[in-house]
Amino acid sequence: MNMDERDRKLWEQVLAFNIEEYQFNYGFALRLATENGWSFHFTATAITEYKKFMFLAAISEEMIAPAEIIDTVWHLHLIYTDSYASFCSVLGKDIKHIPSRKEVAERGRFETARVWTQKLYENNFGPMPDTIWQYDSMYASLPLRPSLFSREQSTVVALCLLPIFVAGLYFLLQPVYRQVSSVYFIPVYCILGIVLFLLLQNYNRKRFAHLLKGLDKAHFLLQLDSLEVITLKTGRVQESVHAVTNELLVQGYVGINEQQEFSAIKGAEPTQLAQVKVYDMIAKSDYPLTYLELLQRAVRAPYFQAIQAFCDTLLQYIKSSKYCSGIVRVNYFLMGFFLALGLVRVLTGLSAGKPVLYISFVLIFFLILAVTFLKGIVLQLTRHVLPRHYLHSGGLQQEEQSGEWTYLQSGKLALAAAFVPLVAPLNARSGDSSSACGTSCGSSCGGSGCGGCGD
Repeated sequence: MNMDERDRKLWEQVLAFNIEEYQFNYGFALRLATENGWSFHFTATAITEYKKFMFLAAISEEMIAPAEIIDTVWHLHLIYTDSYASFCSVLGKDIKHIPSRKEVAERGRFETARVWTQKLYENNFGPMPDTIWQYDSMYASLPLRPSLFSREQSTVVALCLLPIFVAGLYFLLQPVYRQVSSVYFIPVYCILGIVLFLLLQNYNRKRFAHLLKGLDKAHFLLQLDSLEVITLKTGRVQESVHAVTNELLVQGYVGINEQQEFSAIKGAEPTQLAQVKVYDMIAKSDYPLTYLELLQRAVRAPYFQAIQAFCDTLLQYIKSSKYCSGIVRVNYFLMGFFLALGLVRVLTGLSAGKPVLYISFVLIFFLILAVTFLKGIVLQLTRHVLPRHYLHSGGLQQEEQSGEWTYLQSGKLALAAAFVPLVAPLNARSGDSSSACGTSCGSSCGGSGCGGCGD
């Protein structure tokens, strides 16, 4: 930092300002993360960069301009008028939000402000982090461009082309199929199908692993909280609640009575945020909670809803990307070709008056398997490639000793003995509380469109 003593003291006060002071259960950071589908680490970074921006606005005599991500934080903070007023008091300046009208005449003014902002930032804090200042959203930093066609459109096109494809194969392969007995065809077809699925699984995972290798170490996808990784890996935010509750039991913060109800143990309280959230649900309840009641409360709590919102938004962004669509097309083509081979065999048998019951069963089995496999392509990243990266690269660093990290590694094997009987029945329930885990993926102010600030 290149600041004089007065600016340094001001920056320390700005950095120490607690935006959450005026919030209750649904704090500023949780709302910001939930509404934008951001990860916890990225949200904390964005808030810090917002504070830097406001500090620069306070010491600058010229207008400065925020990045889109910082403007998103600013929009939300403006809603909390008491907090924002206190923040401006700390800054020693009433900083006003000047929205851009997107007019041509403004372009030069705001471009000058952006150049000045960068110069002022670098003089005081060093290089700007690209993930915040160079992209319009957190997800824009991923090397993924939007696909021109949705998954549904690709499926419709594939189904329309399938009859033509099958007809061509039928006339090409019919003479050969008539010479091959089902005694040989069915086993060979099954082996071919198994090999194809294994090869495609390996291909998909390598493609997603290649995506991760191209990311900077500071990228949000490589800076996830352990509970975010657990939820991505399992597809269930309930698993994160299991991990946190188990750690509370192991550390002796809560206990289970003979009626299998939870109670807080007085004398020591957790400090880790997720554990505090669950501990407070138990300690502040008017009556002892069963684990089902605790789980239902937890998945509806803002903290775990923020995790769910991030996971949902990330999955949707990846699914709609051109990169993922390319992977899907390869899978569609090869699986379609494989299934067409089986369908042609059935048609050949029918035209020759031969029994086709066995091959029909085999074809239906592989069709169901193919549909399930295709639906889960993007999950190869979130449930296998990404967790494996964290397990083998030490991505969580200091969290390696935490109970949540152990749960990510070992799953249900990491559960305390007294906790296992409470979790097992819940995993067997078909209609679990996942339906309660909605997201709130909107912005309180809509699109940004903000240009800068002034006094």
